[in-house]
Amino acid sequence: MTTRTLIFLTLAGFCIFLNMHHRLEWDTQEMLKGVDGVMLCLAESRPGPCTGAGQFPLFQMVPSLLFRMIGASQELTLRLLAGISFFSFLGVLRILWTSLRAKSKLTAHAAILVMLTGTLLWYSRSSFGEMLSALLILVFTASCLKKNSSLFRQAFWLFLAALTKETAFPFLIALGLLAVLKKQTNPGKQITAFFAAGLLGFFCNCGFNFFRFGSIFNSYYSDPSSLVPDLKQQMIFFAGLWFSPNGGLAPFWPSFFVLITALGFPLLRKGKPGLVWPGVWGLLIILNLGFAKWYAPFGWQAWGPRLVLPWIPSFLLLLCSSYFAEIEGLLSDVFSSARRFWICAVALALVSLPQFGILVKPHVLDRIFDPSPVCPHLAYIQIDPAYYYQCMNDAILGGSPMPPALLQFFAPDSKPIAIVLMLLYLAGLLYYMTQIKKSPRNSP
Repeated sequence: MTTRTLIFLTLAGFCIFLNMHHRLEWDTQEMLKGVDGVMLCLAESRPGPCTGAGQFPLFQMVPSLLFRMIGASQELTLRLLAGISFFSFLGVLRILWTSLRAKSKLTAHAAILVMLTGTLLWYSRSSFGEMLSALLILVFTASCLKKNSSLFRQAFWLFLAALTKETAFPFLIALGLLAVLKKQTNPGKQITAFFAAGLLGFFCNCGFNFFRFGSIFNSYYSDPSSLVPDLKQQMIFFAGLWFSPNGGLAPFWPSFFVLITALGFPLLRKGKPGLVWPGVWGLLIILNLGFAKWYAPFGWQAWGPRLVLPWIPSFLLLLCSSYFAEIEGLLSDVFSSARRFWICAVALALVSLPQFGILVKPHVLDRIFDPSPVCPHLAYIQIDPAYYYQCMNDAILGGSPMPPALLQFFAPDSKPIAIVLMLLYLAGLLYYMTQIKKSPRNSP
């Protein structure tokens, strides 16, 4: 059996495993109640606000509405949404590879490796809408980077991506400008088209809010109780979004965090970082500052910093496309000695193991939300805000699920197939890294 055949069979088995173990999320079940409310309001032609339509973003509800209209049950709809997440994940991998391989196969391989060791692996079998949002944002970014891409296509994908979150359109415009400024210095037409498409998406969201709430604003998300009242708590949330052992970007997606941080060394040494690297950092910081002002900045209960994750593949594409020579240089430093390579490879495989292990041991996630001496019972922001923030801070600063999760993955009660899959995951990562090492460099 050839190595390529073995890899194909492993990937096929992994795909089958993911599609046999969907996560049907509570949030999505609540969203389906809103979808049913929309259908009821449309059937009865109610003149007033459709109060049963829920608070979720417009684009998240569109696929569910279509499935329900053709008679799909609630469970089937949930499973179809999880299937969309899986194919969206494959789409993200494909776009990253096809967008980068012409410039640098080494960098394209590195981007795929970052995705396979990241938090979105968990969302690839979840009914959450984050994976589809990530795909739409990435398609928009890739179209902006592509030569001879039509302005209409770019504006169309921005419009669709703007429907995934009511506050997304200014960040999409900034993302698109970072991409097109790589190619030209006077993108006047793009700026006009991006603002027009973004505003069109914003007005569609406002119209949907008026249909639901009788106001252009989402009264659920704009409720004063949903906004963090003081700066100190906002800073705790902001720091947690980066470094919390229970949901921060750095511990939950170390490969991406190391890449975006390490890129600064060669760029600052040259004194010409360009627009993209500081721009990506700026967008990440502003996004997290915005999420820190909301009472549930992580989008919990979920794996990692859920709300910022849809933006990561696009940031990754921008960085890899703009700085492939610097990334090749960083990888060459890692590859310069066998000892250094194997230390880095084994370390990356081990710190990434929880991203796969959580797929076969999903109950490990519940440890974050288990009762504790500080938070012995469920907290609700509307009932007792002080107790709620006390529980949130305990969850953010509490013991990490990572070390016990790492041990539990190989516990005696684990099914043999789960252990085999995890060993194959580790072996596959190590093998892939050895193949990356052999890839030719494109940069001088």
